[in-house]
Amino acid sequence: MLIREKEDCWRSNPSYICYIESGESAAVYIVRDVVQSIDTKGKWIDVLSLSTNRKRRVMGRRNFNWIIVELFPRNLQPLYDECDTDYNKYLTWETAHKDIRNQRRVGYHGEKYLVLCDLYNKNHNMNIMDTVEEKWEYRIQAVKRINSKQVKYIERNFCDLENKINQSRKSALEILRC
Repeated sequence: MLIREKEDCWRSNPSYICYIESGESAAVYIVRDVVQSIDTKGKWIDVLSLSTNRKRRVMGRRNFNWIIVELFPRNLQPLYDECDTDYNKYLTWETAHKDIRNQRRVGYHGEKYLVLCDLYNKNHNMNIMDTVEEKWEYRIQAVKRINSKQVKYIERNFCDLENKINQSRKSALEILRC
């Protein structure tokens, strides 16, 4: 009984809950599974910054203005439980954070990328007479490798940039100056 209680305590880990609720887990999914131009095989994805359009959220999915990530080699490997996929997601998150923290401690700097994407209804051009269910997916608008100076600029001007993107018809890359 004590072992099972100890195993279940991960479900209430405040840092892990924040990771899920903040959109970081969705950002990792997008970079790992949707973006095709970034090789994430054998790498951890650390979300440095993300911005969402709070007014636009569809079927539980966030609409991102931008995602900035840094890639780290996977030096540590989690030992997965064959029966519990939710627990395995937690183990992946925990191992990634530990490995990234260790690498940062010794001065490692990974490649950084800016990803611009939006939510797109694949069925939006269907005939109005057709009763077609909406099918939402993330569509990648741009991917650009960036440096630390560009990351700092975006972080320093976060609110202004977010407002400009949400109110402007200009390209987000233009607004972000990347």
